[in-house]
Amino acid sequence: MIESQEPIKPPIVQRIPIENKQEEYKPLPSPKYVPLTEPRQKSIMEEFDTITEGDIKERYQRRVTVKSYENLNMPYDTRENPAIFGRNIVMTIDDCYGENSKHVFAALKEKGVTATFFPNTQYLNPKNEDTVKLWKEIYESGFEIGYHTTNHTGNMSIEELNEDFQKFTQHMRELLGDPDFSIKVARPPYGAWDDEWNKWVKQNNLFNIRWNMGPNEKSSYANALGNQNISPIVILHSRDNDVEWLKENLQELILIAKQNKSIVGSVYDSAFRNEKDFLFEDFIKRTEYMIK
Repeated sequence: MIESQEPIKPPIVQRIPIENKQEEYKPLPSPKYVPLTEPRQKSIMEEFDTITEGDIKERYQRRVTVKSYENLNMPYDTRENPAIFGRNIVMTIDDCYGENSKHVFAALKEKGVTATFFPNTQYLNPKNEDTVKLWKEIYESGFEIGYHTTNHTGNMSIEELNEDFQKFTQHMRELLGDPDFSIKVARPPYGAWDDEWNKWVKQNNLFNIRWNMGPNEKSSYANALGNQNISPIVILHSRDNDVEWLKENLQELILIAKQNKSIVGSVYDSAFRNEKDFLFEDFIKRTEYMIK
């Protein structure tokens, strides 16, 4: 069992250059994107009237674990296949702590959208009732939780990663009250994909999640990536500016996804949708229901 401490304010971390870090995607040309008209939105919604509110609630009151990926053929790194999620828009949230984690979760859930959260367990106190309540709700709402190290330390050895991953997993099991909680997806702090990290991920059959879109881009950039046969993977953090970006751009991302017959969702939901077409129908109905 991990010894818990009262929450502490995370330090301000300088982003320093690290070898083998996340490759920067060059800006793509502005896409020829025309927002859906109200009649077209209505016609899309009417195509999927067979899905009930009960179906929606049942589908999204489930927990994402390693077992969820059993029938999906995933590589160890998104870099191996830039189009692995099709035109689905993947939502990922790093460094999840403090009040802004609540705001991010609320904004996503309000629109019926899932995401993959990459927290640092050092800042999640299992003795704090509000923290436990929030993360149980995140987990039980079908959101995914990925490994991002216990304390945002980069460039660890394989032995250190093994130890840290075990501590991270045990901490989340205690926090969530679920001894079966397990992790499939991983992202290193600072985007530091060094040789040790990549070897460790492959040895442990995990799934490296890179990114190619952030709060410096407009929502239409997701369409530009899709036009280049690159699956959009959005990275946000629990910062004020990122929360505002999410609130301003999420509805447009949903409309872009619908126009491309895809979804906005977690790594798992986006991978699942790319192999199972019916999830798009579910997404259409779910987002319509949540927006009401």
